[in-house]
Amino acid sequence: MSTGRDLLLGVDAGGTKIHAVIEDRDGRVVDERIIADAGWGDSSFVRRAELIAKLAEPFGGAIASVGVGAHGCDSDPECADLRSLVESRLAPVVPVSVVNDAELLGHAHGAPQAINVVLGTGSIVVSRTADGAAAYLGGWGWLVGDDGSAWGLVRSAVRHLTLEVPDLGLEDPLVAKLVARTGVRTLRDLVDAMQQGSPAGWAGWADVVFAAAQNGSSAAESALENGIAHTLDLIGQALAHNPSAPAVVLGGGVIAHQPTYAERIRASISDRFDVPSAVVSLAPVRGAVALARAGIHHAVAPSAP
Repeated sequence: MSTGRDLLLGVDAGGTKIHAVIEDRDGRVVDERIIADAGWGDSSFVRRAELIAKLAEPFGGAIASVGVGAHGCDSDPECADLRSLVESRLAPVVPVSVVNDAELLGHAHGAPQAINVVLGTGSIVVSRTADGAAAYLGGWGWLVGDDGSAWGLVRSAVRHLTLEVPDLGLEDPLVAKLVARTGVRTLRDLVDAMQQGSPAGWAGWADVVFAAAQNGSSAAESALENGIAHTLDLIGQALAHNPSAPAVVLGGGVIAHQPTYAERIRASISDRFDVPSAVVSLAPVRGAVALARAGIHHAVAPSAP
């Protein structure tokens, strides 16, 4: 018999947008919305909880469970804090599950214990240890890490150029492509543009690196090889935490837009580790809905006043 609380709310709260889906228990989509520029990254946890609770408001007491993949929740205590704040803002109280948004890949793939590899503008690997605790590997940002990500690949390719050519007048195919994209004249001008600009902006040159690698650029190819090696090292660390992980799942903008690179990473995983891998093509919010569905039978005690 229906209790009237028959809807599942899944929320993918990323750095640039919030994607929310509400389904009924039979898997039918009741509502879907994307909120761009929600200010998630600049918001306090209290404000983030309010943003999530507001998504449930139009459905009153019909929400039975909530699953959230939250960018910026980078530890189990942070996920627990956000979960508690969301629960305290929902009436009636319903089960809320919160994980780092990278973990939505495994849930979307039907493998919650998978090693989650996100290669986008930045990158991170998130998995679970044998005792269920979250392990966060990489994700250190453009300055010191994220070698397999868009900004990591651009940074590495330009560094290789500085080692291989004295100026942007020589033969590496990456040179002409960067000149066409940026309008600079010298390698020093290019580096100055990177230092003065937004890392997220020059991360957008990653497609130039991939195109140059296909045209024989040694600098671009070295960057791709470095990115793959770095990503595999992180996966190896994750598997050391949880040797029984059922799969490695890959997602993010670089994976989605560079299928050849994704297949190179998968081939390297196969060569180095005894674990299957897959590219997750489903939207991460599907993992949030799966997380909500998994938590639907969990009892939640009312939060203390």
